[in-house]
Amino acid sequence: MQRPFDSNSIVNSLCALVVSLALNSSAGEASADVSPQLQAMQRLMTEMVRRLEEQQKKIDTQDRTIAALKGEENVVRSSDADTILHKLPEVKAAQSNGPASPYDLPGITITGDPVRKIAENYDPEKIGAYGQPLWTTRRRFSETRAYVIPEGDFEFEYWNVTEKPQHGPTVSEQKYEVEIGLGNRFQLDIYALSHSQGNNKGFLFDEHDVELRYAFADWDVIPGNPTAYAEYKFLNGQPDHVEFKALFSGDAKPCWPKLQWAANLVYETQMGAKRESNYEVTGGVSYQLHPKFAIGGEAKIELDDEHGKRLHFTTPQVLIGPSFQYNAFNKLHVDFSPLIGLTKSSPEFKSLVIVGWKF
Repeated sequence: MQRPFDSNSIVNSLCALVVSLALNSSAGEASADVSPQLQAMQRLMTEMVRRLEEQQKKIDTQDRTIAALKGEENVVRSSDADTILHKLPEVKAAQSNGPASPYDLPGITITGDPVRKIAENYDPEKIGAYGQPLWTTRRRFSETRAYVIPEGDFEFEYWNVTEKPQHGPTVSEQKYEVEIGLGNRFQLDIYALSHSQGNNKGFLFDEHDVELRYAFADWDVIPGNPTAYAEYKFLNGQPDHVEFKALFSGDAKPCWPKLQWAANLVYETQMGAKRESNYEVTGGVSYQLHPKFAIGGEAKIELDDEHGKRLHFTTPQVLIGPSFQYNAFNKLHVDFSPLIGLTKSSPEFKSLVIVGWKF
């Protein structure tokens, strides 16, 4: 077994040799008597150099180990956690023998479980303070809402909604919406709308809405990610409306990670006149064909009644159709949903085009 590198003993030996040489020189002894001491000094110097080189190699190894550990987080974030896990046995082996000399750094204890846990739970699509997937940070469905946008997000949307009823002129709606992520899983939306019929086109706002959402937990903490939704509608010349929704959404991981879904339960009531009420169930599914393109479908069922005839519903309206989304780049998305009516009280078709810009 190799002795620990003792610098004090080597320094003392060198000092003794120097003193000895000085005494011999002053006494006038022959150089032949000094040669054994010079040889001994040479051996000591050679041994010192060799041990210093070994020590430098060990320090270099530990420097590389520390650098690898400091870079561990960046490797995990680049989805290369297997590299770290592969290197862990080498790191452990480099530290397992303990310090070989007084100049060795202290040993480092490393366990693979925390690193493996980070690697297994890391999802590059989860973003924001709520750990939500990227698809929930912008509107994916036209008739169905999902969760809340991240804290600090700000988005503007323009809607063009065209509805052709069974009888009468086509109704056109222009909607301008601002979405604000308030934090603490709250979201505020503000709308301005204008409506027109047939050839009577106009851009005067005849409705203003204010909406507030609250998600009960971070993403995937509660199954279905339930979110409460309340909206107040200010209508010009008509009684105001109040609308409440229960929002549910999620994805099909781990089986189909690119498949997303959302569903809403909706209740809306008129604040005056006949106090008409609407009861809706909406739903949508979407599949991410490409990071920039998603395709899916939506459906909506609506029942109506009025004060004095509660739960005596008219013929339900049923709409169904495909939905498409194109993400031109990170800030811009375009949605298109052409829906058709399946009952006599449903519109013949309803087309929704949404253009959103995220600031």
